[in-house]
Amino acid sequence: MKKMQRMLAAFLTLVLVLSLTACGSALESLALTVSLPQELTTLDPAMATTATEKTVVNHLYENLMKLTADAEGNVQLSNGVASHYQYENNPDGTQTWTFSLRGNAVWADGRQVTADDFVYAWRRLADPATDSPNAYVLDMVAGYTEARKSGDMTKLQVSAADRYTLVVVLSGNCLQFLQQVCAETATMPVREDAAAVENWSMAASTLLTNGAYCHVESWENGVLTVTSDEEYYDARRLGPRRLSFTFGAASADADFVLTHEGVEEAEGWNLGSLPYTGTLVINQMSTISQEMRQALSMVIDRQQISDLLGSVYEPADGLIPSGVRSTQGGVFRDGGALIDTDPEQYEARCEAARALLRGQTMPEEGNVSLAYVSDGATDQVAKALQQTWRKELGVNVTLQSMELEEMNDSLRKGDFTMALVMLSCRRSDAVYMLEDWTSGAAGNYANIHSEAYDLLIRISHASSSVEARDAYLEDAERLLLESGYVVPVCHMTDGWKLNETLQGVFGDGLGQYYFHSVKKVEK
Repeated sequence: MKKMQRMLAAFLTLVLVLSLTACGSALESLALTVSLPQELTTLDPAMATTATEKTVVNHLYENLMKLTADAEGNVQLSNGVASHYQYENNPDGTQTWTFSLRGNAVWADGRQVTADDFVYAWRRLADPATDSPNAYVLDMVAGYTEARKSGDMTKLQVSAADRYTLVVVLSGNCLQFLQQVCAETATMPVREDAAAVENWSMAASTLLTNGAYCHVESWENGVLTVTSDEEYYDARRLGPRRLSFTFGAASADADFVLTHEGVEEAEGWNLGSLPYTGTLVINQMSTISQEMRQALSMVIDRQQISDLLGSVYEPADGLIPSGVRSTQGGVFRDGGALIDTDPEQYEARCEAARALLRGQTMPEEGNVSLAYVSDGATDQVAKALQQTWRKELGVNVTLQSMELEEMNDSLRKGDFTMALVMLSCRRSDAVYMLEDWTSGAAGNYANIHSEAYDLLIRISHASSSVEARDAYLEDAERLLLESGYVVPVCHMTDGWKLNETLQGVFGDGLGQYYFHSVKKVEK
């Protein structure tokens, strides 16, 4: 009997060992090769600007909050280095956020991530001496303007109450603070001793990070290979244990390939959203009537324009691109399309546009011009619009090809009738694309002045309800497009392909992709 028990114990031990060995080998074998389309210039969170740089930074570092995907693939905001947080509204109108940091969040060298690391990183980001193109990310933090003007970063109201408690004071209510600041690439923690080394983020020997993949295994011949930290607090949820990033030309044997070139969905490519909308802007100071503006928009064959530009463009059904998130955490564009892009309804739209102009005095030839930057593709779009407007409406438009500097000068001075421009949403929040059209805003190239529109944007900023804020912004977009001064034409996308044996990649709608949860497809 005892012999049988010993044999059974030995057998169970063997099974356990084999199970653990199999589990370990499976985890170790899940190595992902990622091909990104742009070359790296920095992995410093404060300086990263391209989607490629930000994608890599999001794997090497971890912020207070992070983006994850639920079981259905929906993007959601989750706790990162911050284990929990709370906020309170102050009598003076400011808002105080307190973050408790995990005691087991560590840097690649084993040192714990502290509140002082965040204080240093955020002050460094806001400091004009850093010259970060991303400093604006902190513009909602109290003291930001004073700190920028004076150069005294202690005026920025971010502080460490103790080793693991970070306190941030905002200048007012901000429903998007967690997503727009605490999960941003630019506000990732940075160690002061690491950043003291010149060009520290671009060498394997000096790059120091705190994220899921903080260990640099190798960085040779343009390939950056990083591995996960065994002590990472959320290691059990990770899919790949090793990530290898290649840059520039697509790698034929990569598991994930991202491209900004044309793709065919039939060949296994997927389209991802980017925060750019090709837009026709009509100057409010011109003599073009509202009926004419609306008619010009209605006859644009947006599918034709997208086809001219290539398959990484799609017809615009609103100003806000499809990847921009709502205040409630969903997709803003799910609120509904504002532009009919159905090709089967194109002739009906043209007839409705002509009916809108009956009795209208047509502008004389030479009185309506379209300015654009000559780059080949935009030349084709401008000519297509010119031909469409002449054919469908009898409106003759003069084309004005310009160099970029000349175009920017014309936009600043308001010295144009119509212009083709590419608008961007610098954060995943519709307000950052909509507030540019308020009276006196620097980006209001159309010189639009609408008290009703300005009011909607103001109350969206002041709203304490996520549902109400989204409703105000939806109304603002609708009002803006009804005015006819801003005419969306196409949205820019990118193309990506994942090895068919894998699943779990997701994007943030701004061109950044996440590989933490990639796993083998279950058969």
